[in-house]
Amino acid sequence: MAKLASLPVRPTQVGPYVIEDLLGRGTHAVVYRGVHEALARPSAVKVLAPAIAADADFVQRFHHEAHLAARLVHQNIVTVFDTGVTDGLHWLGMELVDGTVVEDLVRAHGKFDVGSSLRIVRDVAKALHHGASRGILHRDVKASNVLLCRVTGESKLADFGLATEVQPRGTRNDDGSEIGIGLGTPKYVSPESALGRPDVDVRSDIYSLGILLFELLTGVVPLRGNNKGETVLRHLRENVPLPGTLVPSLLPDIDAVVAHMTARPPKYRYPDAVALVADLELLISGQPPRRALAIAKEMARRKSARMQAPGRRRATDR
Repeated sequence: MAKLASLPVRPTQVGPYVIEDLLGRGTHAVVYRGVHEALARPSAVKVLAPAIAADADFVQRFHHEAHLAARLVHQNIVTVFDTGVTDGLHWLGMELVDGTVVEDLVRAHGKFDVGSSLRIVRDVAKALHHGASRGILHRDVKASNVLLCRVTGESKLADFGLATEVQPRGTRNDDGSEIGIGLGTPKYVSPESALGRPDVDVRSDIYSLGILLFELLTGVVPLRGNNKGETVLRHLRENVPLPGTLVPSLLPDIDAVVAHMTARPPKYRYPDAVALVADLELLISGQPPRRALAIAKEMARRKSARMQAPGRRRATDR
């Protein structure tokens, strides 16, 4: 288990924020409840751990991407207000959400019902579209970055554009070349992001969101390995299983959407978050997801054609 970040002494004020209580800790930062002194606005204040703040490249990227994220104003995105450095502490001020982290809910209660799962993922997909339409990818979609609001029931995606973790290199491909693990969390990482490909786009975030949907529907994350490297290799080599194999009561339409979101070749995934939202809205209203079912039918046709021509060399999609 990753070591959680900590500060030697809890600060009393960071930039314009008066610090009140500890909200939580991650591997890179500590998050406090604070109040903007001049505006009297309750806020969440993220402070980088000293060990992380010692990495100049990390800090530069943190502040740069904070400025990008501050341009995103959307009901399904946790708003970033400002960023700065005070007495050597690098901080980020953001919206204080009255809600619960989805990861905590999964740990406490297990799988969600189908309707709640679809609504959460739909809200996150809307957030992804808003970011992608402005040239900003999330790169670390996961249960711990999604908050479920207590009052409205809406979901909000946090740390948008702030997924700055670079996993250690060293895992190798079959040919001995090194896998350049890009930004993201191994349990949710897309194959192309794991390989450090430069052409990563919103379809990578959609893959990670598909892993989250699987987790919500089943209560478990698929393709887990004994360590980070093994987990990444499984995402590179194996197809994500259908959630219906674990929860037989799930409709095939649900399986079709998860399969379309998590196809290993990006070209077989939803092309953008708008198309994904459309299928999710259909499912929520009790209708079949048109695009996912059309793709499933086409993939079945191709598989049948390959089986009928065993002598043909099978092409590898990349």
